[in-house]
Amino acid sequence: MQILVACEESQAVTIELRKLGHEAYSCDLLDCSGGHPEWHIKGDVLYLLNGNCCFMTMNEEQHILDKKWDIIISNPPYTNKRKIVERCLSFEKPFALLLPLTWLNDSAPKQLFLEKDLQLLMFDKRIKYLNNGIIKDKITFSSAYYCYNILPKQIINEVLKEK
Repeated sequence: MQILVACEESQAVTIELRKLGHEAYSCDLLDCSGGHPEWHIKGDVLYLLNGNCCFMTMNEEQHILDKKWDIIISNPPYTNKRKIVERCLSFEKPFALLLPLTWLNDSAPKQLFLEKDLQLLMFDKRIKYLNNGIIKDKITFSSAYYCYNILPKQIINEVLKEK
């Protein structure tokens, strides 16, 4: 599967997907800190979301995607949650977006998923975010993956294990 992991400079998710045999690429405005420039697209993800595009990884290799991505995974900026989810739903492709659980209190997810099945991948504790190689562990909110057409059932609660 060809998977775009957007807003991910750490490459943590991309590396795990590659281990599973997927053709995954990380994309971020920052250089990658995961040690695999051959899998990292430095730039604005908006130009890549639709698929059907050419892109260059940080090792200066040119790639052509002549279809839509099979899956989009992202930890998007929280300021434009509705627009991002709306855009991902418009592709009619599976996605997983890491967002605050408090967003369920908003009317947006209820409206956006009125005719589509919202799936949630929740965790037993708060996620620690990796940013520029530094673990941010003083997080004051819980996050979950808001998914479409990707999980085997609507709600899954997973135990996070320390590495």
